[in-house]
Amino acid sequence: RLSDGPPETLRQLPFYLPTVPLALAPLAAGGAHTAAVLWSALQVITLAYALARLRAWLRTDATDPGAGAGAFWLLILISLPAIYEATKFNQVTWFTLALLIAGQAALERGKDAAAGCWLAAAAVLKLLPALLFVWLLFERRWRAAATMAVAIVAFMVTPPVIAFGPDRAWQYHLQWWSFNVREGAAERWLSTEHWGDNSEHFIDRRNQSIAAICGRVFWKDHAHRVAWQPLNLTQRQVLRLANAISAALGVLLLAASWPGRGERRPADAPDIPDTPNVSTANSRAWPARGRFALYLIALQVLAPLARMYYLAWTLPALAILAARSASIAPVRTRTAARLGVLLWCVGMLAWPVREMRE
Repeated sequence: RLSDGPPETLRQLPFYLPTVPLALAPLAAGGAHTAAVLWSALQVITLAYALARLRAWLRTDATDPGAGAGAFWLLILISLPAIYEATKFNQVTWFTLALLIAGQAALERGKDAAAGCWLAAAAVLKLLPALLFVWLLFERRWRAAATMAVAIVAFMVTPPVIAFGPDRAWQYHLQWWSFNVREGAAERWLSTEHWGDNSEHFIDRRNQSIAAICGRVFWKDHAHRVAWQPLNLTQRQVLRLANAISAALGVLLLAASWPGRGERRPADAPDIPDTPNVSTANSRAWPARGRFALYLIALQVLAPLARMYYLAWTLPALAILAARSASIAPVRTRTAARLGVLLWCVGMLAWPVREMRE
């Protein structure tokens, strides 16, 4: 809403930065039905773009075109539950994934400024992708990292200042900060008292974040605690445990995503050089693609509100597993990739059970 009024009446759950509703507002200019059509079209377009980019990964990696096609259909088959859930919930999941993949694609082509802008747009839209800034630093893409930082500030500040004026824009950002970052915000994911009506889905089984799971398993006063709790912790102890687990996983992420000595490359050089052997050149990009996919998994693992439809962000990782399963890679690599596909499929066996997928 762009009307005048006290900020607290206009943004009841300010998960998103003020720029996001401004970006979405034009969709409603033609009425509810037009907005629904446009929104659905954008969902389809962004999903199609993400799948097309991943298909390009698989097609250029395979020496046999048939193997590339087989890997793509394997990717579609094993990711159907994630695709279905993300589409059903109709959130900004596909928009975020498309922006992230566009940033990764630009980076491979050596277009670091464009990559920084795409990744900044994803970060402003969904916040969690700001973690990709660390990825850029580890990849030594200084220009892309600098562009991303500047673009995030520009995307955050400029549209609200233009639309609302400096004072209201500042108030909206303060409200966002108070709701999402300030001291005490973490407790929101453990208790319904902060949410009001229709709040159960923030803290029950539908929130699979580390903090929410720890609360249900270890806090005896949790509204949705499990039947058997191995520990009896206070709320503050639960939060400390969740923070410790998140920190440990963050350290593992940094260690796993650190490029090996043989993979370090001149800063701001394209991952895919100008070479007539596209398959060979493309194969050089796979280590960086793997680290990119690892960060997208981290977005889900470290999220304070983790939903089933966030699994859509695992598609790049699944594409890598599918590619390695169908390629003529060393036996150990193929075996590990196939075990990864098998593990994912075993996990997806729980998807038909409503209590497991929601």
